Amino acid sequence: MAFVVDDVEALHDRLVAAGITIVQPPLDHPWGQRQVLADWHDGVLLDLVQFIDPDPAWMAANGLDEAAT
Repeated sequence: MAFVVDDVEALHDRLVAAGITIVQPPLDHPWGQRQVLADWHDGVLLDLVQFIDPDPAWMAANGLDEAAT
């Protein structure tokens, strides 16, 4: 299951405190997402995503900069 959240770090801390296994700790992706993956219950993967500012160099390299639009 995937959810867009306001604060990935805070939810990560709550999951750790609750004893939930973290599969991927908070990770910033250059396309503008901060993500945490957790092993919820019975093999369900919990995907938490927070929107952040994308990396301008990555955006330009992939034709997604404002000048290209």
